[in-house]
Amino acid sequence: MTSLKLAQFIEKAFPGTNYQITPIYKSIFGEIKRKAKYEKNIENQGDLIKYKAITKKEFDNYLKISVLHKRESFQDKCDKIENRLNSEKVDFTFLKIFKQRCFDIEIDKMNTNNRLLVNLIQQ
Repeated sequence: MTSLKLAQFIEKAFPGTNYQITPIYKSIFGEIKRKAKYEKNIENQGDLIKYKAITKKEFDNYLKISVLHKRESFQDKCDKIENRLNSEKVDFTFLKIFKQRCFDIEIDKMNTNNRLLVNLIQQ
């Protein structure tokens, strides 16, 4: 699915809602990549769905979280922290790790089975 097709889908599902397609697309694509990298043995259909697939329900939840989330985005917060770290001349390696961890959290946010993270986000 291209970002244009995803944007068209979101427009139909959430008409008139303001959103940024690039972070939503990157988050969904990142989750697909994460699941594709799962290397343990799949022994049944339940494991296949749990570890390698994105169900319609999960996809709908991803969109709801991404599109309807009205507070300052996590990415905005990461950008502010990164700017502060840059102004304080923090080591480049640390910044690189920080940015990767921010991306990892964006992907983890889409896993609605991670109750701890979901609860933290909702607070």
